Amino acid sequence: MRISSFLRRAFCLCAAATVPAGCGGWQTPRVVPAAQASYAQRPFEQLPTAPKGTLIYAVGDESSFVFTFPRGKLLHEIATTAYSACSDRLGNVFMTQVGSIAKYEHGATTPVQTYKVAGSAYSCSVNPKTHDLATVVFCIRVCGEELVVLRDQGRHRDRYQVAPLGTLLYCAYDNKGDLFVDGYNGTQFGLAELPKGAHRFVAVSLKKHIKYAAQIQWDGEDLAIETRVNPEIYRVAISGSQGRIVGHTRLEGIGYRASQSWIGDGMIVVPSAPYSKRPMELFFYNYPAGGQPVKIVTGFIRGGNHAMVDGVTLSSRPFNVSP
Repeated sequence: MRISSFLRRAFCLCAAATVPAGCGGWQTPRVVPAAQASYAQRPFEQLPTAPKGTLIYAVGDESSFVFTFPRGKLLHEIATTAYSACSDRLGNVFMTQVGSIAKYEHGATTPVQTYKVAGSAYSCSVNPKTHDLATVVFCIRVCGEELVVLRDQGRHRDRYQVAPLGTLLYCAYDNKGDLFVDGYNGTQFGLAELPKGAHRFVAVSLKKHIKYAAQIQWDGEDLAIETRVNPEIYRVAISGSQGRIVGHTRLEGIGYRASQSWIGDGMIVVPSAPYSKRPMELFFYNYPAGGQPVKIVTGFIRGGNHAMVDGVTLSSRPFNVSP
């Protein structure tokens, strides 16, 4: 799994480069303010409210973790690795893995169900209308990349080739049930959409080339595009086959690299770490305001070493979530 994950991350960085030296190594990292440690001490009240019992699920390359929200107390370590994570409005958490997606009920540390896929499930998103689970599936050899939608608790699945994109990264449903996926054609970042009820993806044009673009997710109003290097968020309004940047969230006090984040309840949680280190901490920001982090959660230790955080999602108790 780690070989596939490394290659996918390396491709994201190299494909997004605009100069030949882009794949040659890391650039000089941005300086993290010396006062960063004080951010973790700010009052919890600065974080937006969330339903009582909300939990943080963080997945990584060595194991995964469950923390309380907002205090960030470590509750459980789950002996499984994953590329990313997503959750639904019933509190279920889905972890993407090699050959499968594992489903965890709220608060659980063992999967209640496992969905097999023909390759590696890299990213996922849940349709808020139907609870269908979409996932980007890829493999290294003898197979292509596709987007798979699991319906009826995984009993049925629809498989889509995304013609506008040569390489797929992340997928995201909007509040209407339209499905988006991002990726690259060569070195050019691109978006594609599967409108609700449609049977094929169509390209969404975006005038600006977003360098190092990676994860996409619906923030309640717009499509949020996160950059993996020099982490920041571009907010894109979609109208038909056109995308227009309508906002930009700057994340200060963060490191040079980031992995899959989570947006909701007026906040964004971004896995990162100071300087050019791999993501090993969770940075909490007000969203879309951004600015300085209001909290930093640490504690991703396994075997005496810091584990990398590949993705994060929040899970609320089912009875606290509107259907």
